[in-house]
Amino acid sequence: SDLWFGGDDDKSFLHARDDADFAAMKRLEGTMINASSIEEAGHICLRYLRRAREIQSLSEPSRFVYQSGQDCFGRHVVILLGARLPPLGLQDERTIPLFVKELEALQREKFLLLYVNSEVDNTDTSILEVLQEMLAVIQ
Repeated sequence: SDLWFGGDDDKSFLHARDDADFAAMKRLEGTMINASSIEEAGHICLRYLRRAREIQSLSEPSRFVYQSGQDCFGRHVVILLGARLPPLGLQDERTIPLFVKELEALQREKFLLLYVNSEVDNTDTSILEVLQEMLAVIQ
């Protein structure tokens, strides 16, 4: 015999899988700046860490983040070159993990982040979005 779903409760049960799939996709594609909870931000951060350990660093001419020694207080200096950020910004799934990879190498030591804005197109809003995400990651 055919099953009949008559009430709203029955229909909501049928959509439970869609809701779970949507939540999983949100964790896989979400950003720290758009996270709706601390738990969601934690999942996103773990995703960045896993990805950072999997990907290879860019070649020297393409690198947008690198360490440059230490300042007079012994803090590591990390340089971020705006002109070399991937043109797709956060849509390039390597952007934030490459940043995280560089910070991971510091082993939780203090650092100074220096952003260089030379040769950056002022109308490119993807750079601001990337910088916001990077700030969210290090907070």
